[in-house]
Amino acid sequence: MSLSAQVRSGLESRAPFRDRIEQVVAHEGGLAVRCEASAAESLGCALAQLELAREAPASFSPAELRERADRICRNVTYLLEPLRTIEMDPVGRSVLLRSAAPKVKDGVASYYELLADSAGHATMRRFRYERSVGRRAASQIVLTGDQLEQLVEDLADAVGGQA
Repeated sequence: MSLSAQVRSGLESRAPFRDRIEQVVAHEGGLAVRCEASAAESLGCALAQLELAREAPASFSPAELRERADRICRNVTYLLEPLRTIEMDPVGRSVLLRSAAPKVKDGVASYYELLADSAGHATMRRFRYERSVGRRAASQIVLTGDQLEQLVEDLADAVGGQA
């Protein structure tokens, strides 16, 4: 069973649930994925966080890391907002991607954030920024089952695939 199918199956086997965190961990082909879900049902799920990592850390060059970030931005086009590279840190050898145009409603901006490093580790979350308060808080990544599988596949390709 593929990594993405393992994650989806792991969540579906625990569904329905909400208002608690269920963690699904899967391994395949030298990659590990950890999915923290706050809700799941037959049609989809709400994730608190999605994390992928190479089991044997890599050492991607800044150019390889940028190519992997570009690949994520090109391939992950099915979320509420497309992703774009916000910052490349050549010293820390990491890259930060966020929603290209955050969703804004009632003074609250919602956006995806993905942090990837040169060791082959990536963490994706969603945040809400309330301008009147001036701080951000964690939110949920709401996905259909098909979107979840595609996201795991796309991130696994970028974290573990060939540049």
